[in-house]
Formats: sequence, structure tokens, C-alpha cells
Amino acid sequence: MGRLSGYTEVQIGDQVRGFKFGTGMYMRISWDLDMDLGQVHEYLKGLDDYNRMITMFFYAAKFACDINGQKVDFTKVNVEEWIDEIPEEDLDSIYKAFSNSKVRGKKLSEMGEEEKKKKAS
Repeated sequence: MGRLSGYTEVQIGDQVRGFKFGTGMYMRISWDLDMDLGQVHEYLKGLDDYNRMITMFFYAAKFACDINGQKVDFTKVNVEEWIDEIPEEDLDSIYKAFSNSKVRGKKLSEMGEEEKKKKAS
């Protein structure tokens, strides 16, 4: 399971960790922070790059656990540590999964481009 768009796995320490970006990731942020999806998008845009990365990696890993029937056995602090330890090629794999992920059938990367076009109009 979980091998759809926006999914990757990387070795972190002695464990393989999954990351699943997309609607489920956004929903988990929404539930935990008591926001609707539009607010989540604005919230993420308002974070600096590092905090945005930590938040998105945390919830993508949490979503992957849910999809794969695994217990969430990590915290945001653990994700901060992972980011420091993950080799560059694995970070690239995670970024690629993010860029290939979809929310309501649209790639997240395309959604950003649509917003830029709307603002330019």
C-alpha cells in the first residue's frame, strides 16, 4: 500500500521510513491544528522554509504510517534529527515525492503555479 503518487521510503538509522505527501498529509495537519484545508495551505506558506520542511516531513511520515498500518513512533523533534542525518540523495527522493504528490487530483507543484497566475491576473 501507499505506493501512489507522493510516496517514497528512505533508510533512517536502522529503519525504513515512508513519506506520503498529498491530501492525507494536509488532512492530518488540518485535524491536529484544527484548521480547514485552505487555512492549512496559508499556514504552510507562512512558515519559513525550515519549519515548513519539518512540518511537512512529519505529517507525510505520519500519513505513511497510517497507510501502512504502522504505529507512529516518532515526534517532530525526531524529524528534525532525521533531516540532519538523511543523505542528500534520500532528501532528493523525499523532495521528488513531494513534487509528484497530488491534492484533489492536482500536483502540488501545479497548484503553486496556478496561484502565481491568479495573482498576476
